[in-house]
Amino acid sequence: MAMDQQYTDTLKELEQAKAARDEYRNHLEVICEMTGEGSDIGAAHEAVNALIEQRDQYRAAEEAQIALRAKMEQERDALAAHLEQLSYLIVDAKRCAAVLAFPLNYNAPDYQSFAKDVMSTIEALSKKEPIASLACRDLIQRAEELEEFAAELPKFSAMGMEKALILKARERRKQAEGHQ
Repeated sequence: MAMDQQYTDTLKELEQAKAARDEYRNHLEVICEMTGEGSDIGAAHEAVNALIEQRDQYRAAEEAQIALRAKMEQERDALAAHLEQLSYLIVDAKRCAAVLAFPLNYNAPDYQSFAKDVMSTIEALSKKEPIASLACRDLIQRAEELEEFAAELPKFSAMGMEKALILKARERRKQAEGHQ
C-alpha cells in the first residue's frame, strides 16, 4: 500500500509540473503575441529586452529632465531676486534724476550722499551674480522670520523653546507645501 501511495503522490507531482509547464507556455505565447513575434520565443525574448532597454533610456531621460527643470527653477528664482533688487535701485535712481532734472525743487547738496550710495549700489549690483541676490534674499527672509518668531515667543513660553521652534518649523513647512 505504501507503494501505491508513493505512486499516487508521484502522479500528482507530475500533473502539477505539467500544469506549471502549460501555464509557462501560455505566458510565453501571450508575450509572443504582444511583441508581434508569432510563436518565435527567441525573437520575443529579444523584443522584450529591447523594450526594457527603451524603458531604461526613458527613465534616464526623465531623470535628466527633472534635474534640468530644478536647475532652471533655481536660475529663475535667482534672476527674480536680482530683478527685485534692481527694481528698488531704479526707484532710487529716479529720485537722483529728479534732483538733477528739477534742481529748484530740491536742495541738491542734501542728496549728494544719497546719490553716492545709489552709485555704489549700482556698481555692486552690476558685479553681483543673480545667485548671490537669491542667497541674499533668502537670508533676509530667514532673518525676518526669526524676528517675527522672537515677537511671538511670549505666547510659546509655556511649552519651552525647543518645542516652540519645532512647532514653528512645521508651520513653515506646511506653508511651503501649500505653495508648491
